[in-house]
Amino acid sequence: MSTTRQNWAVLVIDDDEGFRELIHTALCMTTQWNVVTASSAADARALMGPVYTEPRFDVLLVDERMPGEHGSALVRSLAEQGALDPATAILVTAADSTPEADGIAGRIEKPFDPLTLGTRIAAMVMEKQHALRSTALR
Repeated sequence: MSTTRQNWAVLVIDDDEGFRELIHTALCMTTQWNVVTASSAADARALMGPVYTEPRFDVLLVDERMPGEHGSALVRSLAEQGALDPATAILVTAADSTPEADGIAGRIEKPFDPLTLGTRIAAMVMEKQHALRSTALR
């Protein structure tokens, strides 16, 4: 059963292989989204392609605590380059004390229910889209 009718492309970025697989499986079971995984910020950048090309992903689900570049730093960098627009970036974290970063539409704290993950992501995307429409109307 799909949590939404959109056929979004989702990029899951997490250094923990087991966690990437859990998210991939949960989203594939509960949505009709195309889910791709990356094990690091560098892998994510390679999958996203150059900034000047058409966006490849609608949603980035990014782990905060990764070796090398943390998730919030990756999102901040992508936002500064214009590479997030119109993608929605969601930070996955074990703590509520993650830094604020431009481009982050929401946070999902670990642990979470994998069966409701798609619904939570869809709600955050819809909230971001609503906010963008509201801003454009002003």
